[in-house]
Amino acid sequence: MIKVMQLIHGFNTGGAETVVKNYALLMDKEKYDLTVLCIEHRDSPYEKILKDAGIKVIYTCDYFKNKLSKKFGTDFLIRKIIRDLHPDIIHVHLLMNHYVKFARPNPETKIFYTQHYDLSRMTKKESCLLKWIIAHYQTQLIAINDTMQIELNQRFSVSNTAVIKNGIYLEDYKKSVDRGVVRRKEKIPEDAFVIVHVGRFAGVKNHDFLVDVFEQIKKKNKKAYLLMIGSGETEGKVRAKLNEKKLDGSYTILHNRTDVAALLKASDAAVFPSNTEGLGIAVIEMQAAGLPIVASCGVPKLTQVSNYITYVDLKQGAEYWADELMRLVESTIDDKQLYVDSWDVKSSVSELQKLYESSLEME
Repeated sequence: MIKVMQLIHGFNTGGAETVVKNYALLMDKEKYDLTVLCIEHRDSPYEKILKDAGIKVIYTCDYFKNKLSKKFGTDFLIRKIIRDLHPDIIHVHLLMNHYVKFARPNPETKIFYTQHYDLSRMTKKESCLLKWIIAHYQTQLIAINDTMQIELNQRFSVSNTAVIKNGIYLEDYKKSVDRGVVRRKEKIPEDAFVIVHVGRFAGVKNHDFLVDVFEQIKKKNKKAYLLMIGSGETEGKVRAKLNEKKLDGSYTILHNRTDVAALLKASDAAVFPSNTEGLGIAVIEMQAAGLPIVASCGVPKLTQVSNYITYVDLKQGAEYWADELMRLVESTIDDKQLYVDSWDVKSSVSELQKLYESSLEME
């Protein structure tokens, strides 16, 4: 069997974490011996999903009694785990390359690295770490869009960066959903015009502007209601701003949900004003759910898989965004076209497994 280690900080419900969760669940168990190595626990349903599926996940934080021992011992523990397991492939996600450099895996180990976020946000330190890994190991870079592929090839002087889409479970979006049942369960008014956003509460997701847009939509439609799905450090500030604008009875925040498809299908439209995105898989999901959506120009255009999405510059302002969403809702209601089949997560996992196998054949 091929021994593969997925290396990631932990399992919140963000885009990269969802990708790793999907890899772990869908990889061929007869061909791959998979271990997921994490630094910390998160308040996330993904941990239970993986445990129930029998996926081997190691959390290094479980080995330490206090923060001090964790701070100084994590690097050494990861090195020991990697050397003891001796994986054929280590697949690194997010800011974890320094652990690989410190561990100094066996020289025959193949390193895969997926760039999950816009390359403009990669620090000089992270760039240097990845260059070191490329210089010392057979390394396969993976981009999540074509533009990122070109940028990775140029920055790291390689020519073989692969593109693998962050796929979605298409069957979840083909299931029928009783909107009334979903709304009653979440205490959302059944007659509301529900605007939804999916994403962690962080500055790059631009919830501050989202609130401004929703305020303008509310002026145009008194039944407008904002549904936000996610968690993170800026949630308190977002709640405070909504309350200051007298919108405290017009929104709901849901944390760490595994039923996002049903929640989207119970909504009416979506707003996605991120400053930047490596991809923005939620935008694909929103369209798969049939939602008209206004997204920022910081979202790659390859996310367009329907005729009911438009990309608007943030500089246009909240009122313009609100107008665009209302126009889109009215103009596409009778003529929706969706072409999302190439985003099936099973196809993405199949492509990844072929890359894994090809890397070992190159020995």
